[in-house]
Amino acid sequence: MNDKQMNPGQGFQNRTLPRMIPMQQGVLTPKEIMDIFRRHILLIFIFTFLGGATGTGLWFVLARIAPKYTARTYIEVLSPGQSDPTVIGSPLANKDIAYEFRFSKATLIKQQSMLQELIRREKVRETKWFKKYDDDVLKIMDDLEDDLVASADRNSNFIVVSMTCGSAEESALIVNQMVDLFVKSQQTNVEADVSAKLSELTAQEN
Repeated sequence: MNDKQMNPGQGFQNRTLPRMIPMQQGVLTPKEIMDIFRRHILLIFIFTFLGGATGTGLWFVLARIAPKYTARTYIEVLSPGQSDPTVIGSPLANKDIAYEFRFSKATLIKQQSMLQELIRREKVRETKWFKKYDDDVLKIMDDLEDDLVASADRNSNFIVVSMTCGSAEESALIVNQMVDLFVKSQQTNVEADVSAKLSELTAQEN
C-alpha cells in the first residue's frame, strides 16, 4: 500500500480562498443628487423662507416683551509710572505691561466683593432690575456676573464697563454706580499707600 505522508497544511497550499467583493450600498451619484435636489427645490425654498420668517418674528416678539439695553462707559487708566499725562517726559511703560495693568484693574471690577458692594447701594436696590429678584442674592450675583462686563482695551488707555438689562435708564445707572464705586475704592487704596509711606518715613526720621 503506497500511502504518502503529507506535511501539515500541505493539502491546502494550492487552494485559493474566495475574495470578498465589497458591495456599495446607499451611495448616490452626482446625477442622482441633482435629481433629488430638482424634485425638492420648492420645499427647500419654502422651509428656508418659513424658518427665516419665524426667527425674525420671534426676535421682534422677544424684543417687545423682554427688551435688552446695554449701557457702556469708559474709565481711563494711566500707565504705570505715568502720573500726569500733561507732563512731557513722563516715563511710559511697555505696551504689554500697560495692558496687563489695565487688565488687573478690570478684574478688580468683577471681584465678588465689588459686586456685593454694588448691590448694597441704595440707588441700585431701588431699580426694577434689583426688585425682580425678591432679594435672591445668589441669583442676582449669578446674573450680574453675566450682564456686567469689564474689559481692558489693548490699544488704548481705557477700561470698558457695560451693563445689560431690560431698562436703558437702569443699565446706565448701574454702570455709573459701579464706576463710582471703583474710582472711590482706588482713591482709598492710593490714600492708604501714601499714608503708609509717610508713616514709614516718619519712623525712619525718628
